[in-house]
Amino acid sequence: MSENPYGPGQGADPNNPQQPNQPPAGQPAQPGGYPPPGQPTGQPGYPAPGAYPPPAPQYPAAGYGPPAGASKNNLGTWALVLGILSIVCFGLLAGIPAIILGNKGKAAAAQGLATNRGAAQAGFILGIIGTVFSIIGIAYQLSR
Repeated sequence: MSENPYGPGQGADPNNPQQPNQPPAGQPAQPGGYPPPGQPTGQPGYPAPGAYPPPAPQYPAAGYGPPAGASKNNLGTWALVLGILSIVCFGLLAGIPAIILGNKGKAAAAQGLATNRGAAQAGFILGIIGTVFSIIGIAYQLSR
């Protein structure tokens, strides 16, 4: 069992000057012409095997509450919700706050503190419509 199963010229033979497990001169390094593992491929643009890219940057730790310049998008959202409710069922009770919050939401959007100017505008308009419908309904009920 002293015979090398990989053929002559390979293995740790003190009479053979080649490195262990290296093919004899003139033969390809690996089947298909690939270099042995751990040696560079010689192709530009590819890192050496075993080299890893640097780690991704870490995100800062989560804090408490919104950042200092937090947006005021809730004004426009509430204006829209109250404007819809003023038309559907609550009339003046939701229409007047929808008008107020719609104005504040549009002002915040004009200052760059909010990004939902359209929702604030829609809430403002729906609040006006709901308020007008309520006033017309109250006037109609009182005129009977």
